[in-house]
Amino acid sequence: MATTTHSSKLQVMHMDYVQKRDQVVEKLLVRPCMVFSAGLVILGLCILLLMLAEFLPLSVGFCFLSFVLIAVGSIFGLIMYGEI
Repeated sequence: MATTTHSSKLQVMHMDYVQKRDQVVEKLLVRPCMVFSAGLVILGLCILLLMLAEFLPLSVGFCFLSFVLIAVGSIFGLIMYGEI
């Protein structure tokens, strides 16, 4: 009696498809540290916009706070992205 062989080519193609799909999903997901750094930058810009719209008083403290938030968020983003 002859032995029956199964083609494993279909299974290999399926595994390649699953690996490619997983790589695409990993690239699309956002890392929490990048969300945090972008949030700091956006918060700093919002404080500036609120001062320009005169919802917040124009003061040195708010300007400094906005500058610090933008600077820390930018540097933190660069560090987490791997540039620094």
